[in-house]
Amino acid sequence: MKALLLAGGRGERMGEFTDTRNKCVLPVVDDKVLLDYPLAHVKKMVPYITELVIVIGYRARDIIDRIESWYNESDVSDELIGFDISFIHQPLDSIGMVNALSLARERIFDEDDFMLVLGDEYIGDDFATWSMHHKFKSAHCDGVIGYVTDDNPRSIERTFSISVEGNDMGFHEKMVVNGSRYKGTGMGMFHGSFLSAIELCEDYPDAIETYIEAENHVELCELKKPYYNINTVDDYVELGVYLTGRSPL
Repeated sequence: MKALLLAGGRGERMGEFTDTRNKCVLPVVDDKVLLDYPLAHVKKMVPYITELVIVIGYRARDIIDRIESWYNESDVSDELIGFDISFIHQPLDSIGMVNALSLARERIFDEDDFMLVLGDEYIGDDFATWSMHHKFKSAHCDGVIGYVTDDNPRSIERTFSISVEGNDMGFHEKMVVNGSRYKGTGMGMFHGSFLSAIELCEDYPDAIETYIEAENHVELCELKKPYYNINTVDDYVELGVYLTGRSPL
């Protein structure tokens, strides 16, 4: 299995906070930055994961430097012997998650399995990756989508909602359908063929639905809160308050 980390976005909604740095290296707690949290999930899956593929774009050097620093830490490098890291550059004029996923076909092939993580997500569930991996293998499915339960429609609209009616599932970008309480996250596990099926899709939820329509079996996996997707300054503040009791600003 490979890991795919998306960290190339501009983060325009963060305003001046991302004028001089990539959003994923915003400081969070002490010497930790946002990117360190998805990297911790990747580390937990070693030795199942043998390669980390990172899509970079805006201020790519920020991400490369942080990855090198993370890899060279003694407690990390000792566990990652033989672990490959590769970078794929996303042109700054090619935006969006689906574009980033499509570019990953350079290193992730149809016969591969991969875990998807986002560089701007905080998932507090320490067993998230293990729960998803167990379901991915035991259910013999083609994909697993991580989600959290949320009673706040406005919170759900920050990412995407998942509606379930019987055996049918719907995935809806930045909207709540049929009163859904399922908030989609960017963490998932797929066969590499997922990347080949989604090239013309508009967004990640559309990509999942397209994959399902191609007769691929996709399961949901509930993750424990807290969960934060850092798209705005308010998101950043909320995460800082949760982790430290004070605003990071």
